[in-house]
Amino acid sequence: MENVIQNYKDLLIEYEYASKLFQEKGLMRLLFCSMQNLADFEKAFIDCYSENELMKLQSELEGIITIY
Repeated sequence: MENVIQNYKDLLIEYEYASKLFQEKGLMRLLFCSMQNLADFEKAFIDCYSENELMKLQSELEGIITIY
């Protein structure tokens, strides 16, 4: 499970970076890809665990993932 959590953190960091690039330079492709990767991960997570477990994980990571 630790590996799964780290993968989710990495995806969230990638999303934050892509979001910042979109805001600064209008680079939409990176933002789209990072959003798609997050959606794919979250769907797979729910399939393996549950939506409740995903919400718990999101709560745990809230505020931790802010690189800018």
